Amino acid sequence: MMQIVSLHTMSIIMVFIRYLLAIVLFITGIFCVIRFFMDDWNWVFLLAFAACIILAYLIKPSSSRHQRAGRRNTDYSWLDIVDLPIELLFQIISWPFRLLGKLLKHLDIDFSPDL
Repeated sequence: MMQIVSLHTMSIIMVFIRYLLAIVLFITGIFCVIRFFMDDWNWVFLLAFAACIILAYLIKPSSSRHQRAGRRNTDYSWLDIVDLPIELLFQIISWPFRLLGKLLKHLDIDFSPDL
């Protein structure tokens, strides 16, 4: 007889799969940045590093959303260690783009012609 797996169990399995994929992407990104410095500054590796870190950030489960909802399971709190380096590298990568956006918003350049 086949047993039906509960939704809660499936949710936990999906969280682990997402964390596992985020860890693999993070390690791949670190490998790419090392290759960037060792392979005569090959820019493909730097772009692959940025893509891996951004994808790892987007794929990993959001810890703040679970904490706000009060659903964070304390049995797996060691997974919070995974969040820190991924979020830190994502913030470092996204910082120049945010700064540029703030600068352009502050300048408030109007390109519409006066008729």
